[in-house]
Amino acid sequence: MIQQRAWVRMPSGKRLDLLNPTPFDWDDADLALGLARTYRWGGHSAWPLLCP
Repeated sequence: MIQQRAWVRMPSGKRLDLLNPTPFDWDDADLALGLARTYRWGGHSAWPLLCP
């Protein structure tokens, strides 16, 4: 039987094992980049000045 694995390649080149994560799978730059690319404040997709 083949064991299934799920992982994500981080910007630093490390692999984050989604089924068995450890604190060593990412570094601070990976975390900062992920947070910087996360939409926040709820109204991020509404642009009232651009919509007629």
